[in-house]
Amino acid sequence: MNAPPDTRQLQQLWRRHLTSAGRGDPDISIGMAASFTAETAIPLLGGLLLAAGYTGPDLRLAGYNQLAQTCLAPEGSFDGHIPQIFVLLFRLEDLADSADKASEAYDTISAAMSRLRQTVESEIVISLPPRPRQPAGRVTEFPRGNDWLGLWHRVSSDLLAFAGNHASVYLLDLEQIIGALGEASALSPQGEYLYRQPFTGTMQLHMSRALARIIDARMKPARKCIVIDCDNTLWGGIIGEDGIGGVELGPDFPGRAYVEFQSQLKALRMAGTLLAISSKNNPQDVLEMFDSHPAMVLRRDDISVFQVNWEAKSRAIENIAAELNIGIDSLVFVDDSSFEIEEVRVRFPEVACLQVPNDVEQLPDLLVDNGFLFDKLTITSEDRTRTEMMRSDRQRRDQGKTLTAEEFLRTVELRVDFNPYRDEDLARFVQLINKSNQFNLTTRRYSADDIRAMRSDRQTDLFSVTVGDKFGDYGLVGICILKAEGKVARVDSLLMSCRVLGRGVETAMLAQAVALARARGCDAIVGEYRPTKKNAMVSDLYPQHGFVPADEDGLFIRNTESLPSPEHLAVTLPATGFMQ
Repeated sequence: MNAPPDTRQLQQLWRRHLTSAGRGDPDISIGMAASFTAETAIPLLGGLLLAAGYTGPDLRLAGYNQLAQTCLAPEGSFDGHIPQIFVLLFRLEDLADSADKASEAYDTISAAMSRLRQTVESEIVISLPPRPRQPAGRVTEFPRGNDWLGLWHRVSSDLLAFAGNHASVYLLDLEQIIGALGEASALSPQGEYLYRQPFTGTMQLHMSRALARIIDARMKPARKCIVIDCDNTLWGGIIGEDGIGGVELGPDFPGRAYVEFQSQLKALRMAGTLLAISSKNNPQDVLEMFDSHPAMVLRRDDISVFQVNWEAKSRAIENIAAELNIGIDSLVFVDDSSFEIEEVRVRFPEVACLQVPNDVEQLPDLLVDNGFLFDKLTITSEDRTRTEMMRSDRQRRDQGKTLTAEEFLRTVELRVDFNPYRDEDLARFVQLINKSNQFNLTTRRYSADDIRAMRSDRQTDLFSVTVGDKFGDYGLVGICILKAEGKVARVDSLLMSCRVLGRGVETAMLAQAVALARARGCDAIVGEYRPTKKNAMVSDLYPQHGFVPADEDGLFIRNTESLPSPEHLAVTLPATGFMQ
């Protein structure tokens, strides 16, 4: 992977952007307020967004230490503009000269942040403030601590609860960054005294990178699956030679490093990342290790696909992607062998390849340093049960092998539930809309703010589809956005997870779209297909359902007479209907 741009490169990127004659409309707007001098962070964050692919980031900075005022009257802080993302950064010691007064000041800011969350639909990033480092306190606090430390713990707990209880509120942990860099590298006493800028250039760069990572995760899809080698990766040693009792895995070094690495992988699985094994080994040896070794954190049920054989790792990668029905570019590959890493990298450059470090004590840092590959701002219920869903998929495939396609669909007891947009589904709506590429007719991308705005538009219907069968639930897998324009309804977006392809769900979704258009009094419904590199599979969806080409390229039209859903689907509609 290429090294990230440094401070000088980012500043140059930002200067070129500001002086570019061809600057277009902003594709992202950010308003920042800070209790310290933050001007030097703007070009770093702006440069990082440009490097990430944004073409017109609009960054605005509120007045110095105007956090409460910015939350209560954001237009006044940002020239009448409401940004898509608010960034609120503060230190407790900047708020007042005593812990008691700082506590009162924080309570004022906290109330203002709550007001901001209620009055704008923007996303909000708030710093978890660093531990106060008051010079006087450091002289007198040993070994008791002081009021500032107590305040810091209270505020941290309060902000964690605030983010947990409100949608689209995210936290930036400044103390974590300081701890990773070390105080000598992160803090600048001279800058604090001279410019009210307490952080070094290095700290500002890492803080900006963390901010950019949060912002970028709004639109960038996380990698869906991590493919892991076994020997000298999940445990130390070679299972085929050392046996279960001879490999290094347990509470002592070096086995402890492997235990912690497995714990990280388990956490990723619980957050929705699929785990797969690619190992050149005897299958029985590997499965016995997963089933029997007492120190194994990962068990057989945690793994979605096992590829344990003597074939090339690139072949295993290909098989895993096919088995999971995901793109090769959705995979991360971890191996201790330079040869295996290079073989996969040459064959599939789109796979993110991570090599196990030579020093085993650094193994737990491997996923931490590359955590951006798996970034998700929200974790949905579908994410948490993804491995179980894949296991149900395997059962479906096994049964399908003995039946014709029609017989199989009749026997699996498919259930399709339609619902109008619900606030509790917002995170899943944002996730599907921004990360579905194959079964997506228009690939329009919308933020949480966009979805809320459409929800309040009385000419727009948003509905979702949840699918299940006798083997288990697929979860919320499809979304349709329908906009009424006089006597014509237009399908703005129609998208679906590929996990339910070939089951007739897409026909049921179009049937409901036609029914909604008819209920609104529309005579015609127009669908649009915007081709991309990945959505060729849906190029003929509309013609297959009675739509004919319209005058404009990519548009298809049909009347709103009833379109039947497949007979093998048990379709459920909400009692209140879809109409707003």
